[in-house]
Amino acid sequence: MKKWKAVLALLLVAALCLALFAACAKTEEPAKTDTPAKTDTAPAKTEEPAKTEEPAKTDEPAPADEPEEKSLVFEEGEVRDFKMVYFDLRMVAGDHGERVQEAINDYIVPKYGLRIDLDYYTIGDWMTKIMVALAGGERVDFMPYLFSTSITNMYAQNMAMQLDDLVAEYAPEAMELMAPYVDAYRLNGKLYGFPILKNWVTNGYICMRKDILEELGMLELGQNLDNLDDYEKILAAVHDNYTATTGLYAISKEAGRSVTPSNLWNGRKFSDVETYENAGDSTGTVMILSDGSNKVTWAQDDPRTEEKLTWVKKWRDNGWVWPDSALTDTHGDELMKQGVSFSVLTGEIGIEVTKGANIGKEVVCPKYYTGMISTSGVQTWGMGIPVTAEEPEAGAYFMNILFTDPVVMNLITWGVEGEDYDLVDGQVKTREGMYYESDFIMGNNLLLKPIYGNGANHYENVAADIAAAKNSEYLGFALDLNPLQDYIANISAVNDQYTPDLYTGNYTPEKFASYKAALETGGVHDYLDAVQKQLDAWLAGR
Repeated sequence: MKKWKAVLALLLVAALCLALFAACAKTEEPAKTDTPAKTDTAPAKTEEPAKTEEPAKTDEPAPADEPEEKSLVFEEGEVRDFKMVYFDLRMVAGDHGERVQEAINDYIVPKYGLRIDLDYYTIGDWMTKIMVALAGGERVDFMPYLFSTSITNMYAQNMAMQLDDLVAEYAPEAMELMAPYVDAYRLNGKLYGFPILKNWVTNGYICMRKDILEELGMLELGQNLDNLDDYEKILAAVHDNYTATTGLYAISKEAGRSVTPSNLWNGRKFSDVETYENAGDSTGTVMILSDGSNKVTWAQDDPRTEEKLTWVKKWRDNGWVWPDSALTDTHGDELMKQGVSFSVLTGEIGIEVTKGANIGKEVVCPKYYTGMISTSGVQTWGMGIPVTAEEPEAGAYFMNILFTDPVVMNLITWGVEGEDYDLVDGQVKTREGMYYESDFIMGNNLLLKPIYGNGANHYENVAADIAAAKNSEYLGFALDLNPLQDYIANISAVNDQYTPDLYTGNYTPEKFASYKAALETGGVHDYLDAVQKQLDAWLAGR
């Protein structure tokens, strides 16, 4: 793994140099061109593009983000139309999306022979509707693989297209860059998805509204938070000063239906939190500790799991937890944006700036644990091509472009410079109400201009973080869930019955004991044994 880290570090530096050079160059939107009609010609094998006359040499180099030569892999004059679905973490969809799509097409049609049809979902619709749409045969040629469309869900439901040949032919540069990490998307030896290049070290944060902390005179305490006792002082102050009069609750769930802190706590200090690998398990029962034992253990059987539930019960009993946390799928960002909650427990990167942009208010987000690069982390944010694709070649080619072309990455993430955002001190300053996407969902993050507030050298720091991060000793071990579906279905049914209450503060020892007993009846031990066999086989073949 040290060897791979060294290789990746060099690749990250190269990508970063391209991104910084592109950001410094003046970017202009390409002029619109008439595009040739799509033909029925099958894609040709990858060949060198036809030679063109070299442009006259000048004293100034061409901008790195607007190379003049075409980069076609299809037949000259052919344009491939493909459909991509996306979502908007701001909980809105389609605002200015058509105009941004037009700008992307103005650039990629003449340069790459691709034309994108970009369809946005709200994050709520993505969580509940996208898999239904795919199951109904909706055409999608390229999409993010995360949340409800995680690689484990896509593969288990036979919705993920096998990508080895497509990536080899149409995305070789992406494959070369991401080679140390693609095994997280390889199941039964085949590639069914693809990771993005981001800071996969998904840390845990307590995210709180800055304006409320200031009003309470607790900003310094919030910024320097390092234990749960002080956090509870803040929760109590929010409750005493806001809940009865404004309906602002101290804490709510974030994604899913859990208020409970993640990972293992060996006490109440943030420095005592322990991380572990779950290898893409979707049931919340798999725990592989980094203790050298190579043993799969049952998360609910660890006494630290139940201890966390007692903490949240106290929060609930004190009136600090939004009471509907167990009943709704509404994302925690939206709850903070609506003024329903003051804080959430979350796990992301660059959290204060991105979370603040999503919520529409400044936030303070002290870190309560430091993550590691793990299979589950790499699997969290990915991309892929579903089996309903009609132009999978175009989808794979566009994926490669997202790893190599800063113009496309910045357009699809930030929109159009001068309309959706302004570049201030080398950073993206978004305009109110205009197009904006989060920067950690798609492609190669190192090609992006940083969001304002992160600093112009943000992605230089990200590259350094990746190179220095601790890797899970099980990085690359990805569960094949297909033979485990009966167990997963049974365990998930038990989770649906018990966890919304237990993990939002409605805990009792008797209820937790019933939960564990129901998991055992549902086959949790057989499931964990099967996961252990997969881990043993992976270790033997490593």
